Amino acid sequence: MATRKKASKKEEPTAPWKPNYDALISEVSQSVGMTPVSLKRQDFVDIAVSTGLLAYDLCVGGGFAPGRFCGQYGPEAGGKSTACASSIAQAQKKSIDSFFFDHEGSADPAYWSRIGVKLYGDFKAKEAQEVAATEKGFTAGPNLRYFVPEYAEDSLKFMSRLLHLYPDKRQYDDQWYYVYKMSQKEAKAQGMPYDTKLAKETGNIWVPAEDGRAQGIFYIDSIASMRPAALGGKKKDKKDKSKTEWKDDSGSQALLARVMAKELPGIVSLMVNKRFTIVATNQIREKPGVSFGNPEYAPGGNAVAHAHDNRALIRKRAVPAGFPGKSGIGSENLWKGPGEDRYTFAKLICEKSKDFSPHRSCWIRWWFESDGRPGPGLDPVFDTFQFLKMTGQIEKKAKNYTIALPGFEDVEVDWAGFKALILDPENGEALREACWTQLREGDAFERYFDTPQDGEA
Repeated sequence: MATRKKASKKEEPTAPWKPNYDALISEVSQSVGMTPVSLKRQDFVDIAVSTGLLAYDLCVGGGFAPGRFCGQYGPEAGGKSTACASSIAQAQKKSIDSFFFDHEGSADPAYWSRIGVKLYGDFKAKEAQEVAATEKGFTAGPNLRYFVPEYAEDSLKFMSRLLHLYPDKRQYDDQWYYVYKMSQKEAKAQGMPYDTKLAKETGNIWVPAEDGRAQGIFYIDSIASMRPAALGGKKKDKKDKSKTEWKDDSGSQALLARVMAKELPGIVSLMVNKRFTIVATNQIREKPGVSFGNPEYAPGGNAVAHAHDNRALIRKRAVPAGFPGKSGIGSENLWKGPGEDRYTFAKLICEKSKDFSPHRSCWIRWWFESDGRPGPGLDPVFDTFQFLKMTGQIEKKAKNYTIALPGFEDVEVDWAGFKALILDPENGEALREACWTQLREGDAFERYFDTPQDGEA
């Protein structure tokens, strides 16, 4: 009888295996200093500095982000300097250092105070100007330093040298750190509470930071007013200081473009790791003798235009349809009692945006007079109305407006009642704060894209 062969034992297939790519990517990103960045809109808004205007924030994706060069340009009286002051007030609320370079003398302490900027005093007083002339700047308010540079190179070199001195700010395992290039011995001598594990792995000192907000914001007002040092003249005779000779024979605009092209690349390259932001205003000039095409241009050359991560055109406009006023000035009755408020209007178009959808636009109303007295600059009433309109949360029925914002559903008021909802102290700015909350949580942007935009005020 034939013997039965034993069946060979079938081997189990080897389970598939996958390398730990996340660990490899994390190791490489930290070694070369490239930190992954979250693309969630809510995370972006958390670390960005608000413009102070709901409609403006909605157009640029949530504000001015760390590591970005943001530009605002346009003709005169459009509100560019006012928008800068509004952003400074928001930076102070987040305890972020602001550095304001006043090249054109646009800063007005009284006006800034009405907008919401906290100041220690009148930084344009005679005594303050004497300090500014000797020390090239001083502390004007909490987390605010005000400078009066004489030449373009002064402010640019200040930014470059300050960025080199500041530590990097990076993220590792959902925790933000200040990164110093020093030894552990030096860090211990200075009492730094650094992470010993990361110090061994990278050779740098990693000190835990509160969050990913910017370390500082540079405000330049304005690029068109920056004067290159070469135009200041070089002394020809030490005894007779009135005699000077020019260092450069070219035009001032060409020379400014050359200075910006030389200094800007080094500054912009440092901003991402240092978590700094630049907000610069610029003006519009016209080329003489242009018969075809657009004669308008912004000073500073292509270096400035290419360096912008975000650029908004702010242009003064006539009173839009549906709002009372004439000769370019809007006027309305006070929300309570006799008197009149006066406004100017501007149209903002976000021409370039690396953080959000480009070519978004909104209307802004600047409040410059209230019952014959200086106004507060920003108009929260019109701004709130614009936000609700752009997100599809307000509807006009005859002369009344119906609000659909969560918490204010089916609130129906006329325009005077709408103003009272925001300006009456008894309401505690509840409506406006609800709009800010919706924007910070990111829900406002989804509503914005779901709502058709007609471009009207």
